[in-house]
Amino acid sequence: MTQSRILYSPRQHKRKQKKLSKEKVRALLVLGGVVLFFIACIAVVHLSYFQVREIRVSEARASETGVGTLVGAAGMEQDAQQLQNTINNLLSGNYAFVVPKRFIFGIRRQSLEQQLLAILSRFETILVTKQYPHALSVSYAKRIFFALLCNDIAKADIHSCGYIDHTGFVYEDAPDASGSLIIKIRSDLPAVKVGMQAIDAQTVKQMTLFGEGIKRIAGLRLLSYDLSSQAPDELRLHVADGFTLIVKKADNPETVLQILHTVLTQEIKDRASQLDYLDLRFGNKVFYKFKGGTK
Repeated sequence: MTQSRILYSPRQHKRKQKKLSKEKVRALLVLGGVVLFFIACIAVVHLSYFQVREIRVSEARASETGVGTLVGAAGMEQDAQQLQNTINNLLSGNYAFVVPKRFIFGIRRQSLEQQLLAILSRFETILVTKQYPHALSVSYAKRIFFALLCNDIAKADIHSCGYIDHTGFVYEDAPDASGSLIIKIRSDLPAVKVGMQAIDAQTVKQMTLFGEGIKRIAGLRLLSYDLSSQAPDELRLHVADGFTLIVKKADNPETVLQILHTVLTQEIKDRASQLDYLDLRFGNKVFYKFKGGTK
């Protein structure tokens, strides 16, 4: 019986070693290429040419936003400085200790806009545009004052006030005030805090219509409003003549004020200063009361 053996010659062993060494070289080349690519990317993102080093700020005109309002040169300069400082703070540092936040290709506009609006409550809109290779253009519109809102009819330990805009958003803390220089809204809110949506926009719109129409139609000067959670569908208007109007929020202000004008001119006449309140919640059927209890 014959036996056979397979013999590995030194030549075959050398070929195997040579093949392994080629694979190692190829792997090292690939790894080296990846490392070089990574280094090149890091070098690019750190180039000063692509770092934001200029921030141009301008106020948006009312026709562009629907809410913008022109301010003086000093006010615009102050706004621009505030925006520039805030943006510079947000863009300081690096992502993952590697990529600079100022790298213009890495800046996410919407995220930056949202952060700015969260920090700067006095601004209603902020639009950021990239201007390659190293600038940002920022346009803004500030919130327009509507009224002073306080929680002075609330059962709260601490009374607080704030300025609200035409959307019912509280954009700044404010001291309590009395008098007729600014319109005041008294409420029973637990607290009035910056950043809160204190009143819905539709209610503010109705307030605006009542406030604008009350002088034009009825010849009265508005001092303040009352809003109460106990009567969520009602609105109370206090006028300079010393009496209160009770209306429904949802009613048409023009119609209600025309009825008021008719009652004042045909029934109340020269006794307006003696009025305590006029209840205008029931259409043409108006209830009123004089000070001292006479209805």
